Amino acid sequence: MDSKLVVSIVLVGQPALKTMLQKPKLVEITSRLNHCGEIRLLNRDETERYLDTRSRAAGSNTNLFDEQAIEAIFEITRGNMRAIDRLALESINTLIQDGNDQVSPETVVKARGQLWM
Repeated sequence: MDSKLVVSIVLVGQPALKTMLQKPKLVEITSRLNHCGEIRLLNRDETERYLDTRSRAAGSNTNLFDEQAIEAIFEITRGNMRAIDRLALESINTLIQDGNDQVSPETVVKARGQLWM
């Protein structure tokens, strides 16, 4: 491969993308795909670890979400990472606006109302 120009493309999308790529008219493209993977929904423990990892990556040294808030986020999002990200961010924004120190279930519910009225 050192002597050839090689292009690697990562194509990521929602489940509809996979359905679209399975159409017969796209067989020329799909036959060249090296790997197709799927992102599954997170379980409760994974949701907690995901929130902790994302918080620490953003520079937080404390646990921003109490246990009940994490449970509320999981129940509302059902483990969908995009929904977790949106709801967690809105919960943090709500936390700041309310002047509190830690996200509670009430904060999560308030944030949900602001996102998905």
